[in-house]
Amino acid sequence: SGFELRASRYYGERNALTLILAGGDEAASVPGGVVLTAVRSAALTGRHWFDPHWAASWSAGRTRQGSLYSRNGVSLGLQHVF
Repeated sequence: SGFELRASRYYGERNALTLILAGGDEAASVPGGVVLTAVRSAALTGRHWFDPHWAASWSAGRTRQGSLYSRNGVSLGLQHVF
């Protein structure tokens, strides 16, 4: 079972900023068997168009899977529409 909550702020014609919160239970394989862990994630994403053909996109997020691990990440991208 799980949940996901998204909230977006749109500005301009195609630009957006989005906050994502998610959680749930996930089976994880560990030495000695399989355990059920609580997973929680949060991310902030965005896309900003500079002109009709070019946009910058980005995201930053964190995921925690029980006491097994935490994962943090960021990404930055450039998009071109032909």
